[in-house]
Amino acid sequence: MPDSNSPRNVVFLVYPGVKLLDLAGPLQVFTDATEGRDERAAYRTAVVSLDGSAVESDTVLPLASEPVSL
Repeated sequence: MPDSNSPRNVVFLVYPGVKLLDLAGPLQVFTDATEGRDERAAYRTAVVSLDGSAVESDTVLPLASEPVSL
């Protein structure tokens, strides 16, 4: 059984052409929920793609990602 004090993993899978806003909004929510806590972080976030390379979004901004691990 997981420790209730452990941060919860939130993983965002990105793909070529992903809408930047669809990632940025939810990612910001989990980041804000973690900031300013005296204890351990409530959430641990990761942006992943199949190969872990930079992923082109629907804007000129490419997204850094980690490789997905199954």
